[in-house]
Amino acid sequence: MPRRYYCDFCDKSFADNPVARKNHMNGTTHQRNRKQHYDSFRDPEILLFEEINKKPCKHFLQSGTCTFFDSCRFSHLREDEKEQLRTQATEIKTKKYKRQDIKKDKNDEDLKTFLQKIESGQKFDQKEGKNIHSGVVIPKYSIPTFLQTVANLPPSLVPPPPDSFLDLELKEWG
Repeated sequence: MPRRYYCDFCDKSFADNPVARKNHMNGTTHQRNRKQHYDSFRDPEILLFEEINKKPCKHFLQSGTCTFFDSCRFSHLREDEKEQLRTQATEIKTKKYKRQDIKKDKNDEDLKTFLQKIESGQKFDQKEGKNIHSGVVIPKYSIPTFLQTVANLPPSLVPPPPDSFLDLELKEWG
């Protein structure tokens, strides 16, 4: 049984040989479907910017079709479609700014609490998973629960003993 090639963009199958595949890939229908697929993932703000800068297509406005399809250098969007793109772009932009504000607030709070701990001279406790030895923060390692039952773990997965860091000379980076 001969092999068949299935094109996801065109929802079509054909004989899998180099000539047939090349003809299909270079065909206008495949290229149009491929462009349409990837354009569906593009940012609405960029699409809107590109379409606003184009002049309206006279053939598309008169007849509702264009012989150049998606390769036409003029815009095929109607005003209601442009308005829909505008609303999508503004919704995405507001969501993005809200997320950035939430991240910024959380980072500011984390930084403030960290600086307050340093200023007050508090030491980090065991709950955060770190030990303190002579003013130096030493990490506390443990084996994950799903690996505790495995015998003969490789050395890279075995945590170092807690006192192995005490003899090291710590140098500042910078």
